[in-house]
Formats: sequence, structure tokens, C-alpha cells
Amino acid sequence: MSAGRDAVVAAALRCFAAKGFAGTTIVDIETEAGLSPGAGGTYRHFKSKRAILEAAVAEVLARTDEQVAPQPETLKDAARTALARMDELRDLTRLLLRDIDQFPELFEPVIDRLIEGPYRIAARRMAAVAPALDTEALATLLVGSLVNVKVIQALAGRRPGSVSDERLVDAWAHLYSLLLKDGSQL
Repeated sequence: MSAGRDAVVAAALRCFAAKGFAGTTIVDIETEAGLSPGAGGTYRHFKSKRAILEAAVAEVLARTDEQVAPQPETLKDAARTALARMDELRDLTRLLLRDIDQFPELFEPVIDRLIEGPYRIAARRMAAVAPALDTEALATLLVGSLVNVKVIQALAGRRPGSVSDERLVDAWAHLYSLLLKDGSQL
């Protein structure tokens, strides 16, 4: 994508997250993108609001497994990376949670790529080191705990409790390592 096109997509996602898809106008997007409102700058890149949404979805779907869940050097790196990725996708997450019923055909592949994908990847990586564990269930719990914090933050504008990212990372990595250590004895 070009820089102008990227700016329009990012601005549209911010607007969609704040106002919903239906509540966002092209003028809102142009204003947010720093374009002259009503001058048609958005239409140089996209034919409609839906085309902007489709471009945002296409960008997410084009991500490789390594981009969605890079192989971490440490468990703490895994948690930090997951939290950072979810921060990057906060606007899309808010939009998805708000408007999933309007665009199920667009959002279903996004859910598979961004939610189911990391769970599958985590389960596969965990199974490689602790095959005796129910790695699908444990990946659901471990990845889900990080996702839950960020979803609540995206919806409510604040995280549950007063636990910092670093404390969350430390506790998550500790729990994960205990599970893997115990899994070798099951």
C-alpha cells in the first residue's frame, strides 16, 4: 500500500473503532487522516467505506504465522510480543467486537487468523516440549488470559485491576514454565 492509502486505512480504523462502521462518515475518515474534508481525497484510494474495511482485513489476513506469533526467545518475550500485537490491533479489535454481526463474512477469517491462529501456534509449540499435556486446552487458557486483558482494555478503555504489563508478563511466563515443567511428569 502507499503511504496515503495506509493513512486512510489507519484513520478509518480509528474512526470505526470510536463510532462504529455505520456511524463513521467519509468526512470523518478524511479529517482523521489529515486530508481536506469533503475534497474526495479518500476516493483517490478507495471507492467506499467498505473498500477501506476490506483493505484493512486483507492486510491482517496477509500476515504470516511469524508475524502473528513470532518464535520467541523466552516466555517473557512471547507474552510481551502478544501484548504488543494486540495493542497494534486495538482499533480493529474494537471494530470487530462492535460490528461483527454486520460483516461476518469479512471478520470470520480475521478471527481465524488473529485469534485461532495464535492459539494453534502456541499449542503446537507447547506440544513440542511437553507432549503429555493437553496443549490445546492450556494454550486456550494461556493465550486467552493475555487476550482477555487487551479485549477488556479495548472495550472499557482500561485494564482489569492495576497489574502492569511487566507484572502480567512475569506472572504469565512463570505460570507457563510451571506447566511445561509439570507436563514432563504427567
